[in-house]
Amino acid sequence: MIRYEIQDIRDAIRSTEQRIPDLATNQSNIQDEIQILKNFAHQAGDKIVSLESNVENLKNLPIDTSIKPSYEEIQTELNDQTMRKKNILTAGIPEPQSTDAKERVDLEKIKVVDAIKN
Repeated sequence: MIRYEIQDIRDAIRSTEQRIPDLATNQSNIQDEIQILKNFAHQAGDKIVSLESNVENLKNLPIDTSIKPSYEEIQTELNDQTMRKKNILTAGIPEPQSTDAKERVDLEKIKVVDAIKN
């Protein structure tokens, strides 16, 4: 009986000895993966810090309201466009590019009167 138990123990030791290199390789692979994950986490942390800095810089920029037209300016332009759709087109007289409605009407009148006179 003891002889069989000793043989079983020896077989178990051999089996364990055969698995040790595989376990060592697996452990090494796991350590490599852990290092890759640490590097990735560090890079992600750096990116987050950079993005937070960029957001803060953007928050501190002055707001340029001249770029964004007001509701009234948009409404006025749409009304002007609606009115211009009713206009009579005169060949050879280009539409003025002025952004001011009154100035545009005055320029159109001058151009039409000049065209009629000539």
